[in-house]
Amino acid sequence: MRADLISAKPERLSRRNDAPSGRDKSLEKASRMFEETVIGILVREMWKTVPKGGLIRQSTGMDMAEEMYQKELAKEMSRAGGVGLSREILEQFRKDFPGDAGWPSSESGPPDMEMIRARERLDTKA
Repeated sequence: MRADLISAKPERLSRRNDAPSGRDKSLEKASRMFEETVIGILVREMWKTVPKGGLIRQSTGMDMAEEMYQKELAKEMSRAGGVGLSREILEQFRKDFPGDAGWPSSESGPPDMEMIRARERLDTKA
């Protein structure tokens, strides 16, 4: 093992250390999905300010097409970096739960709610 580390290229070593854990992958996915949802709500609410009418009459089909467009727009905005909400959620979670504290050993699923509640009780007492 030691010989492998000595002879390994530096790029390979850094990739090994930077490989995201199951916890990080699921956190990133959840935070991206949440940000996508928030952006979707923002887009939908902003869309309501666009005046209706004009040359094209509004129909059920047009409503459905606009809704699908809004969802795709929100998804693409989120993929392109979003509004930074996902990044902030990840940073805060990593501060509150460093390492694997409060995370199940299976590396999948949500954090242990009892651990979160215990931490909240400690924070409110302090």
